[in-house]
Amino acid sequence: MCHIVSSFYRELYKKTNQSEKYFETGKNIYRAEKKFNDNLKKDYIDFVKNSYVLDQMKKHERIAKIKIITLGGFVFLALISIIMGALQIKKLNRKNFTDALTLVYNRKYMDFLIEKPLKKPMNAAIVMIDIDYFKNYNDYYGHPAGDIVIKKTADILRKNLRKDDIVIRYGGEEFLLILKNADSEIFKDVYKRIAENLKNENILHEKSPVSDRVTISMGVCFKHFEKTLNLKESIKEADKALYISKENGRNRVTII
Repeated sequence: MCHIVSSFYRELYKKTNQSEKYFETGKNIYRAEKKFNDNLKKDYIDFVKNSYVLDQMKKHERIAKIKIITLGGFVFLALISIIMGALQIKKLNRKNFTDALTLVYNRKYMDFLIEKPLKKPMNAAIVMIDIDYFKNYNDYYGHPAGDIVIKKTADILRKNLRKDDIVIRYGGEEFLLILKNADSEIFKDVYKRIAENLKNENILHEKSPVSDRVTISMGVCFKHFEKTLNLKESIKEADKALYISKENGRNRVTII
């Protein structure tokens, strides 16, 4: 609007021969146009600059989001890989330490326990178990039937122990129990449950001199362990007690 008014007066001064005012108005128009163009140019440059900065910020934000998502994906995959690896190791260890027939622990697990440091000192009952006259059972009923008896015996032992107690198939028809933090009263309670459940199973054994049903003999010793479960001497003592049970007619328990 200012530019239009100035041009009007300039033309008026030109027609009325007012040369000084004509040239002065011309200068004003030039300065006004230059200022307008400079401001316009500056505004345009600022607009372009701000647009560029905003675009770069958006670009960096997108890149940052992509990096965060990618990093999160890598972390998630790494976590899954670690979990799967740990589960696989646990599965392999469980398989390596498990007796194939009975699904209780095997001798390898016993060797592992011997080397594993204890978190704190512990009293334990070490129990050796033998199925009475098992050879006679195998010879008369056959090995497949003998395997069933071993498996059923293992099931009874496992189901009647406490949560932290351990049952190991020591070899053939022999089992080893480790009753943690157990005294004679706790052992007697465990033994009572095992004997009752084995009796209720009512497994026929026509070739046993002590009973017409499958029975077991036990030998027990109580030990205090400081740093590791050093079972070597304890097993020897429990085995001696088991021998005494066999010598005294079987189907019984001897405690040392």
